[in-house]
Amino acid sequence: MTQFDDRLAIWQAAFVDEQPVWAQDEAIKRTVRASDYVARQLQRYPAVYELIAGAHHWADYDFSAAWQSWWADYDDDEAALMRALRQFKHAHQSALVHAVVNQQLPQSDFLNAISALAATLTEAALDFQHQCLVARYGEPRDSEGDPFTLSVLAMGKFGGGELNFSSDIDLIFAFRTAGETDGGERGKPIEHEQFFRKLAQKTIYLLDSVTEDGMVYRVDMRLRPFGQSGPLALSYDAIEQYYLLHGRDWERYAMMKARPVAGDIAGGAQLLNNLRPFMYRRYLDYAALRAISDMKAEINRHIRDEGLERHIKLGKGGIREAEFSVQAMQLVYGGQYPRLQQTHFLAVLEDLVSLDLWGSEEASALRKAYLFLREVENALQFDHEQQTHQLPDNESAWRRLVLAVGAEDVAHLQVRLEEARMVVHQQFKGIFAEDEHEANVDDVLQGIDWREPDEERVRTWLADHGVRAEQSVKMFVALEDLGERLPWQRLPKRTLSDLDRLLPQIVALASAPSRQKGLSGVLDLVLAVSGRGVYIDLLSDQSRLIEHLLDIAANSAWLMRFICEHPLVLDDVLSERPAVSDPKQLADDLAARLENSDDDEQWLHALRDFKHAQLFKVAWADVHGRLSLMEVSDYLSLIATLVLESAYQRAHQTMVARYGEPRGLNGEQAAFAIIGYGKLGGLELGYGSDLDLLFLYDQHGSGGVSDGEKSISNEQFFSRLVQRLNNYLSAPSASGVLYEVDTRLRPGGKSGLLVSSIQAFAQYQNEQAWTWEHQALTRTRFICGDQVLNEAFAKVRHDTLTRQRDEGLREEVVKMRQKMRDNHSQEAGIFHLKQSPGGLIDIEFIVQYLLLKHAHQEPVIARMSDNIRQLAALEATGIIPSTTAMTLRDAYRTLRGEAHRQYLNDSNSAVDENDWVAIRQRVSDVWQAVMCD
Repeated sequence: MTQFDDRLAIWQAAFVDEQPVWAQDEAIKRTVRASDYVARQLQRYPAVYELIAGAHHWADYDFSAAWQSWWADYDDDEAALMRALRQFKHAHQSALVHAVVNQQLPQSDFLNAISALAATLTEAALDFQHQCLVARYGEPRDSEGDPFTLSVLAMGKFGGGELNFSSDIDLIFAFRTAGETDGGERGKPIEHEQFFRKLAQKTIYLLDSVTEDGMVYRVDMRLRPFGQSGPLALSYDAIEQYYLLHGRDWERYAMMKARPVAGDIAGGAQLLNNLRPFMYRRYLDYAALRAISDMKAEINRHIRDEGLERHIKLGKGGIREAEFSVQAMQLVYGGQYPRLQQTHFLAVLEDLVSLDLWGSEEASALRKAYLFLREVENALQFDHEQQTHQLPDNESAWRRLVLAVGAEDVAHLQVRLEEARMVVHQQFKGIFAEDEHEANVDDVLQGIDWREPDEERVRTWLADHGVRAEQSVKMFVALEDLGERLPWQRLPKRTLSDLDRLLPQIVALASAPSRQKGLSGVLDLVLAVSGRGVYIDLLSDQSRLIEHLLDIAANSAWLMRFICEHPLVLDDVLSERPAVSDPKQLADDLAARLENSDDDEQWLHALRDFKHAQLFKVAWADVHGRLSLMEVSDYLSLIATLVLESAYQRAHQTMVARYGEPRGLNGEQAAFAIIGYGKLGGLELGYGSDLDLLFLYDQHGSGGVSDGEKSISNEQFFSRLVQRLNNYLSAPSASGVLYEVDTRLRPGGKSGLLVSSIQAFAQYQNEQAWTWEHQALTRTRFICGDQVLNEAFAKVRHDTLTRQRDEGLREEVVKMRQKMRDNHSQEAGIFHLKQSPGGLIDIEFIVQYLLLKHAHQEPVIARMSDNIRQLAALEATGIIPSTTAMTLRDAYRTLRGEAHRQYLNDSNSAVDENDWVAIRQRVSDVWQAVMCD
C-alpha cells in the first residue's frame, strides 16, 4: 500500500471514539485523500462537517454575515477573537477545498471566495483593535470632525481577488490625514500617526501570530513605501508624495494590483484614484516592458540557481508569466483605456479582447491555461496548507494531485500541464521577446559621434553600401542637422545610450534603395520624441519598427509628420495592427477611452487620442492601398461625427448642470442639432479638412428659458453651448486641435447669429438666401442632436432644394463660378486640380446646378449630399445620359484621388497641366454643354 492509498485508513483510525457516520461519505473520503489539511480540520473540529454539508452557493456567499454569526458564540476578548478567526478560516477553507475537489466549484469562483474570506477576517481583526484603541485614546477625526479608521490596501493576488489557498497577504496601511485623536472619555489624545501605527501592529498580531489553532494569515508588509524600513502606516498625502518622488517601475507594477479590502474603503479607493497617474501613463509606456522583462530575467536566474524548473508559479510558462503578460498590456494601454485600470486578471483579459488589443482565441487559450495552472497551484497547497509551488517529484504525490484536480490519470495531468505552460510561455514571448530582426550595423557606424558626425566616414560607409553620391549628400545633411538640433546636454544618460544604439540602426536600414528618401522623416521623429525617453527606448529596441517608419517616410510625408506630432500611434506601426474599425468598433473604442474622464482636460486628452489613433489607422490603410478614396472619406467623416457627438454631449451636460434644461413656452424641452456642410456634409472629408457647421435649435416658440435655478433664455443657452462646443474642438494643445470649425455658411455669414432657430433658418432659406447658399445646401446633412430637428431640417432642405427655379439660375451659377476663377491666380503650365477650368469645382457646380434646376420635378435627386450619389441620381432619372454621368464620375474620382495623394506627400493641388489634358477637356466639354449652350 502506497503512502497515497494509506492516507484514508490512517485518518479513519485517528478517531479515538466511534467513527462518525459522515466519515464514510464518499465525497468526504475523496477530499481527505486529496488534502491532509482538511483531514486534520475534520479530526480536530468535527463541526466543520456541518459547514461542508451545507448547501452553500460559494460564488456569492456572504462571509461577512457568516462571521458575525460565528463571532456571536465567542467571548468578546482578544484571546477569544484569535480562536474565532482561526477556526472560522479553517472551517470555511475546508468547505471550499471540499467543493473544489468534488467538482462543485469552478477555480475562478474558488479564487474569489478565498479572497473574500481573507477580506472578512482582515476587517474583523482591524475593527476589533480599532475599538480597543478608541476606548483608550479616543477617535481619530478628519478636518470635518468625522471619525475614520485605517484603509487597508490589499496587494498582489489578494488585491486582484485571486488569492492562493495558502498565501501571504500583502498589505499597505494608510490613513486619511495627520492630526490628533479626540482623547475620548479618558482624555488621552495621541497623534494619528501613533494611533494608526499601533492599530497596524495589533491587526498584524491578530492575523499573523501562531497559536494552537495555527495562524490566520502570514502578513507581508514589504510592499509599503520605503519597504521594511518604512512606517507601518502612512497618511494619504505622505503616500502620494512618496510615489511622486521615489516610486520605481516595480512599484508601479505592484500598485496596479492594489485594492481597498478593509477599514476605510472609500478613502482607500480615493487614494488609489489619486495614484493612477503614477501607475498609468497617458502615452504608450513601452519602457515598462523593459522593467518587467528585467524582473522576469532576474526570476529566471533565481530559478536556474536554485533548481526551480518545476516551479509552477515562477518557472517557464508559469503563473507569473501569464500575470506579466496581462499586466504589461495594462501598463502600456491603461493610460488610454480606463477600463484596463482594474486588479482582476480575468476581467482585464476580457477587456483586452473587447478593446481589440488581443484576439479572442489567444485570450481564451490564456484564460484556460491560467485557470488550470491556478487549479494545480492550489491543489499542491491543499495537502498541508504550505506555500508550495513545486510540482511533485514522486508517484504518490502525483496521484494525490490527480485526485485534487479531477484529472484522468498522472500522464494526462502532465500532458495538460505541459500544454498550459506552453500557451502561457508563447504569449509571454510574443510580448517580451527581443526583436530578432536586428539591423546589420558594423563597427564603423557604431563608433561615430552623432553630435558632430564625420562626413567622410559616413558618406564612405553609405557609398560602400550602394548609396549614390547625390543621395548620400542629402542623407548626411539630415544627420548633421539632427546632430545640431538635438538637445544633447539636457538628455538623460539612458536616452543618450539608446541614441548611440538607435542612430546606427537607422542609417544602416535607410541605406536600402527604397528607404533612402525616408531617412530625413525618421530623423525628424527622433528629434520630436527625444525629450520622451520611452519612445527612444522603443525605437532602439525595435529595428522592425524602424523599417516600417522608413517605408512610411519614403512614401507619405504627411503620414510621417502625423506620426511625429502624435507618437502615440507608434504602437499601431509596431504591432502591425492598424486595421480600420467598423462603425460599432469605432464607437466602442471612443466610449472605452472616455470612461471615467472626470475633468475636461482628461476628457479632451482621451478624445484627441481617439481621433489621432483612428485617423492614423485610416491613413495607414490608405497608404498601403487597402482602402478606396471613397472609403477613406467615409471613415474620416464617421470619425468626425463621433467626435462632434461626444463634444456636443459633454457641452450639453455641462450647460444643463449649470442652467437646467432649455424649454419652450409649452414646457417641452427645446431641441438642438448640428448640421454638416461642405466636405463633412458631402461625406468627402480629408485628413486636414475643416468642419463646416451649422447649429440649429427649436425653442417651441420665442421666449423660452432654461428650467434651472440660474435660468437663462434659450438663445443664451444655445449660444453658450455652441461656444463651449467650439472651445472643445478648437482648444490648442501640444498635439494640436481636434478640428478647425468654420461657421461662415450660417444665415447672414460672419455677421449672423452663431446659432439659429429652425424657424429662422427656414425663413432665411425661403426669403433671403442667395443661389450659392442653396448650392451649399445640396451638400448638407444632419450630424447629431435631437431627431425632431433632424426631421425638421430635412423638410427645410427638401422644400428649399425642390423649389422651382426661374430662368436666371444658370446665369447665377456661372457668374459665381467665374468670380471664383477670377479670384484664383493661374500660373502658366499649371493645372490646379480644384480651381482650374475642368477641375473639381467645375464638376461640383455642374451637379449642383442640375440638382437645383430639376429637383422640383425629380425630388429623389435631392436626397443625397455627396457628388457621386447625386450623379447617380441624375443618371437614374434621365436628367443626364449615362455617358455624361460616367465622364463626370470618373473625372471626379481621378481628380480627387490625385489631390489626395498630393496632400499625403505634402504637395499642393497644382500639377503639370500636360498630364491632365484629356480629363480637363472631357470636363470642360460637359461644362460647355450644360452651362453654356
